[in-house]
Amino acid sequence: MVKRGFNPQEPKSYQPSEQMKNLIEEKLRLLKKDQSDRNWDAQKSKVLNKLFQSWADIIYFLESIAENADLQEVFEKDLKELFEVKLDHSVKQLSPLFGVELGGMRIQETAFARFVFASLIPHMDDDDTFRLKLLHTLQSIVYAKTWWILTKSIDPNDIITKSTLEVMVKAFEWTYYISKSTRDYTKDASRYIDFKAPYKPYLRKKKKKN
Repeated sequence: MVKRGFNPQEPKSYQPSEQMKNLIEEKLRLLKKDQSDRNWDAQKSKVLNKLFQSWADIIYFLESIAENADLQEVFEKDLKELFEVKLDHSVKQLSPLFGVELGGMRIQETAFARFVFASLIPHMDDDDTFRLKLLHTLQSIVYAKTWWILTKSIDPNDIITKSTLEVMVKAFEWTYYISKSTRDYTKDASRYIDFKAPYKPYLRKKKKKN
């Protein structure tokens, strides 16, 4: 039932839950006083259990759409809203330093960029092999997608295709070499995502013809 006064056409914004904000703020307070609290530990488990469930839901949602062209059409607008697809001039940049340090590369401050940035670059430590492992995984996915686009739209033997992929491979090999010593954190994990992926890359079911 739609509540009286509710307009489904009005934009809806989302904020972190009060449980998550309280968890972080309370821990910062305890750290400042060099204290511990068993109640906080219990609250942490409760909040993070919900976070892991949301993580599983997001993965299942995206993989199901990726696997089925009919679902992609149904949820395409929602995905663009979820990842905040915007024009470059309509949103501020995530970091003012990138325009100088990366030769003018622009990174939009979107939900997707904030998620990836916070996951990979919170401290910029050179010996942070855990996040370099994540970066290596991201590079693998980007390389696969780039290879697919270039080989389908341009001659695989074209100099543009070859030079682009060669540069990407060099970066790919570097992160692999640096991060290969990362230990397996899943062996002693208390939580993990446990369901079979419904999506097979490049084997998505074609939309049925009427």
